[in-house]
Amino acid sequence: MRNKFDKILTKDFLKQEYIDSKRSQGDIAQIVGCSYVTVGRYLKIHNINCRYGREAQTKLMEKPYFDFKWLYQKYVVERKNTTDIARACNVGRTTIKRWLKKHDIKARTNSEAHVGLLRSEKSKKKQAGSVTGKNNPFFGRKHSKKSKKKIGKSKLGSKPHWYRCEYIDRFGKQYKFHSSWELKFAEYLDRNNVDWSSGDKRFYYADDEDIKRCYWPDFYLKDSDSYIEIKGYFRDKDKRKMEIIKETYPKINLEILRRNDLEKIGVL
Repeated sequence: MRNKFDKILTKDFLKQEYIDSKRSQGDIAQIVGCSYVTVGRYLKIHNINCRYGREAQTKLMEKPYFDFKWLYQKYVVERKNTTDIARACNVGRTTIKRWLKKHDIKARTNSEAHVGLLRSEKSKKKQAGSVTGKNNPFFGRKHSKKSKKKIGKSKLGSKPHWYRCEYIDRFGKQYKFHSSWELKFAEYLDRNNVDWSSGDKRFYYADDEDIKRCYWPDFYLKDSDSYIEIKGYFRDKDKRKMEIIKETYPKINLEILRRNDLEKIGVL
């Protein structure tokens, strides 16, 4: 019975990778998807002499990623990815990731790795298609009331972690906003020397399904003790949320600003 690696670990392939490219048995194993023992067995089958002891160690010590400064320069300073570094060193990508960990160099997250990179429309459509419609594992399903309560409880009081804009006010404090309108409103407040803050006030409430939620107003104006909510597209569920907030906190001074309101005061 033929082994599935017979067509991969051929004599020509092993000569090219093990002899010419000087890859180790472990590196070849990572590329092929087998164990280094399997690679060693095929080397023996094809009568290719294995490197042992000092010969193997000498070859191993020639790898540049053993040097912290070299790997730091390539990965952190030049921002090369692990695939490119691995290709340059004739090793597997996993080897570079392992050595990043050994050198205590923090690996970039997927989102960090894509900062500054422009994605093609083809790539965007491919990703969107993989998680929408029937391709979404949650397609055709709904959370039960019990499940919604459990999710709501786990997120209760936590700030939304996503944002689109960053802003530093006139006092040097940094803020993160969800929309460009919020950013422009912050600039407007600073131009008019209004004492304001954002993201430090919250209100707990229960929605129509009796699920506990947390509301973070966009802005708090200290002098007037009032709250501002910036709204572009005002969905029905958002309108209902604002109604519940005002019902739960009848004394709250909450004002909702839409496009027309922002245009009138010169924000937009």
